[in-house]
Amino acid sequence: MLHDVLLVMQKTFHSKPEAERVCILSFDEMHIDRKICYDVSEDQILGPFSKVQLVLARGIMAGWKQPVFFNFDTTMTKHLFYEIIKKIEEKGLIVKAIVSDLAGSSTLWKELEITSENNVFIHPLNCRKIWAFADPPHYLKLLRNHFLDTGLVLKDGTVLTKNIFEEVFKKDRGEYKLCLKLKPNLLTVRGNERQKVSPAKTLFSATTAKALLLLTGNERAAEFFELVDSFFDIMNSSKLHPPSNKPLQAGYGLEKYFSQQEQILQNTKEEMNGMRVQGKKSLLPFQKGILISISSLSVNTREDSINEGYLTADILKNAFAEKDIQEIHELPSEEDDLVAFENLCSEEFPMEWKIDEPSNYCGMTFSEHEGLKYIAGYIASRVRSEDSSLGYFSAEKIDSESAPWIYALSKGGLTVPTEAWLKLPKKWSVFLFQFMGKADIIQEKMSLNR
Repeated sequence: MLHDVLLVMQKTFHSKPEAERVCILSFDEMHIDRKICYDVSEDQILGPFSKVQLVLARGIMAGWKQPVFFNFDTTMTKHLFYEIIKKIEEKGLIVKAIVSDLAGSSTLWKELEITSENNVFIHPLNCRKIWAFADPPHYLKLLRNHFLDTGLVLKDGTVLTKNIFEEVFKKDRGEYKLCLKLKPNLLTVRGNERQKVSPAKTLFSATTAKALLLLTGNERAAEFFELVDSFFDIMNSSKLHPPSNKPLQAGYGLEKYFSQQEQILQNTKEEMNGMRVQGKKSLLPFQKGILISISSLSVNTREDSINEGYLTADILKNAFAEKDIQEIHELPSEEDDLVAFENLCSEEFPMEWKIDEPSNYCGMTFSEHEGLKYIAGYIASRVRSEDSSLGYFSAEKIDSESAPWIYALSKGGLTVPTEAWLKLPKKWSVFLFQFMGKADIIQEKMSLNR
């Protein structure tokens, strides 16, 4: 136990309201180099160790976090965790929940009898319930791994394997692509590369779902991929004012988005209960982790402006702060130029488009043509104040056949280019190459502002 840290926390929180003292304990076991080290200050030899267990306390309704415990080659057990909870609550904090990945929690959850049917355990000192959560990035990576390795059988019997992307890559390989981040190497990740969260999030994204529907017509696959993306947004929800293109990231329980969030959670629960990894007859740990997390989810809303930092670090920084530190302001997002009409965030647009033959697009494939429209719409939005005739907001005129990819992505605020602005696509290409560089580089920059 980091006793000095606990004393600092006690001094910090003794006069704080209960809401600021409510916290969640997250723990993780990390692999480290098996080296022998000499600690000069303590005149002792440390190691060799293979793992370190770390416990972090984190405010649920206030923006703070702080390591409170670490030890080498230590398995997290019920007895040890109870001791940590007791020591923390002696200092005035209130532990409401725990979160861990599915590997590190295996022993603890078994001792606490945490299952997909039982997602709570009783506080060691009183009858208060403490809720268990699984780490969302961990079970997202496991979902991705099983999808790539063996495939998934959905609740209705639909089989999904990585082969569904063959047609996507075949059609979306021109100079102007629809899915810049969706690349074949996402389907071949191995070893340490599987530890990264971003490839899994890119694969199971709303953009990927739209591409599957538009380029392959696979409605069931698109529905599942979009469900995973929406569920992950909810499990990372923490904002009173979410991005207008990501309304599900609103703090869970806010009245404006609550019914939509509840429906996504219910759909995910039904999908996970009915889904099987190919070759398996029962639920796997990652599915149980998702079900436990859905059951444990509670309200957690706070202002966007809260900047979460390490408690002791903030205290020390304030104590020794220099006088002339300039305040850093966040630059305004270019999303403001692309996304408007926030009241249309939840509106669904029709997605029934006919993919014409490439010959209709002056030698371009369908995906190249749609990618070019996206670029044209982006530029039209950037020069709207100088010339508003180049495009219009998708909410102003719902004509999905004119720009199916833009309408698939838009929540009402993306810009659709006019026909006049798209009359000469060859000249467009010349302009882009001469003045802005390769089209894929331009699109990569633009994707950051979608």
